[in-house]
Amino acid sequence: MKRYFLILAICAVSLPVQAQTRIDARIEVDSVMREFIVAVPSGSIPASGYPLVFMFHGTSQNGELFYNESQWKEKGEAETFITVFPTALRYCIMEDSAQRITTKWHNGEGEELACPGTVMKNDVHFVNAMLDSIRSRFPIDNSRIYVSGFSNGMGFASKLAVEMGNVFAAVAGCGSMLSNRDSADAKRNIPVWTVIGTLDDKFLKGYEQLGITEFPFNDTTLALMSRAIRRFLGSFNLTEDHTRSESGRTITYRFATPASSEATSEFRFTLVNNMF
Repeated sequence: MKRYFLILAICAVSLPVQAQTRIDARIEVDSVMREFIVAVPSGSIPASGYPLVFMFHGTSQNGELFYNESQWKEKGEAETFITVFPTALRYCIMEDSAQRITTKWHNGEGEELACPGTVMKNDVHFVNAMLDSIRSRFPIDNSRIYVSGFSNGMGFASKLAVEMGNVFAAVAGCGSMLSNRDSADAKRNIPVWTVIGTLDDKFLKGYEQLGITEFPFNDTTLALMSRAIRRFLGSFNLTEDHTRSESGRTITYRFATPASSEATSEFRFTLVNNMF
């Protein structure tokens, strides 16, 4: 049986009474020390326990950056939920024919970019260890545990939507899709929402040979992204039937028609004009 050890339970920063509390935690998972930040809101504990949101950063970033800049901890303080900001391990990856050492979450994309001989740790184990640690210290509303992610973090969040849908209530984030290597029948069909920008260079790299330097702000982009979207639909038992709504700089496509009698929810894809 895999065992997890909470090494540093709390290093709370000095804050005035009634302010949000920051906890810097370190935990050993699969023989490697892992780090994450927990932000606990001030005020009374909700009757059903705290809702919980995990925020997964992108390649080369860390939990500290997203603790400071994502505004999730501020949202958690305003609406009384706990926010968690984990940091990925550093690996050798290949990008643009060059090697570099950087933080990377272990999903299908990470496996594709890893340098030859690089063995990535199982970050799903890390997520379960964080959950065990947080639940042991705080009352958590287990029906309201969510995941958000940015770039590689959203790619990993999409993997979690498939593999841990029995734990998470919903997943939403920006700048990535479900990797082909992570495509599978979800343990439970939960709502997923992913967002990209028309100027997202990560996605545009795949279309350079077609001479596409910017995604059109219209339904053409839905067609261009159809293969990635179908991976979500297949994993979450949805057909390609959808509704479309446009407002200002955004177009959102909502897929909510079940492909079989199996219970399902919805997948949303939003395109944001002029967003990198």
